[in-house]
Amino acid sequence: AGDEFFTLHGRRGGILIFDKAVKAPFSRSVSTVAMNNDSMSKGGGFSFTPEGNIIAGPSAMESADREDGAVFPEDIEYAYSRGASIWSGLRRQDIIAMYAGVRAADFKEDFIITLGRSTSGILHVAGIQSPGLASAPAIAEMALKLIAKHRNKAKEDFSLKNTYNPLRPSPVEFRTLTDEEKDALIRKRPEFGNVICRCEEITEGEILEAIRSPIVPTTVDAIKRRTRAGMGRCQGGFCQPRVVEILARELGKDWTDIMLKGREAYILDRDSRNGDADMTKEAAR
Repeated sequence: AGDEFFTLHGRRGGILIFDKAVKAPFSRSVSTVAMNNDSMSKGGGFSFTPEGNIIAGPSAMESADREDGAVFPEDIEYAYSRGASIWSGLRRQDIIAMYAGVRAADFKEDFIITLGRSTSGILHVAGIQSPGLASAPAIAEMALKLIAKHRNKAKEDFSLKNTYNPLRPSPVEFRTLTDEEKDALIRKRPEFGNVICRCEEITEGEILEAIRSPIVPTTVDAIKRRTRAGMGRCQGGFCQPRVVEILARELGKDWTDIMLKGREAYILDRDSRNGDADMTKEAAR
């Protein structure tokens, strides 16, 4: 847009997720100071997911590839050392998953939330690092005020939609219901009595609700993010074939058309459609 006044550079952050069964002696997140006067990191440490899993990390490594979400050995060592330095009870064998994301870091190490300097009609919301997630509501309010300022300056009509509804119904979380609530729900909708993911106690009903939502998840990873199916100790080792089966049935596709996360990431051999599809499905089961 010709409004260049800042530069972003990738900074990879890797985290480790531990089995939910691991219980720490802390109830709050605990952080350490940065290692060796590292200006790129606050130090990392030990925090919890909403479901109670321990998270260790993150690392902070400069990355030339802004799209590289791979986890490298140095990420694992950094993240584990940060968590283990706080609680020695952490064990490597309890790690169930590891992930990495690339932060959009600006050389000033600060958020960039501003209207364009030399180009009209553009709003920059960039360089959002930690604590970007916690800051998101305030960033949104600030962005709205900047847009209003721009529209008013340009003498353009600007008003909020009086029909906008910021709330949406919460999806059913079967695992959080009481026994009485579970029984009543299963009697009304039997698919909630069919547990697909045993680790996280995710039912077919929850998966069907996700698939039948306005924005349809079409991959196994999309179902995982919507419902937690596959986020447990086995990381989908038992439930993934059943998720594939449900997706294929509901989307009207063959099993071999279902992908892990898009980008041609097919789970099953697509050549099997030439006569061996049933054998492929049986092997998956």
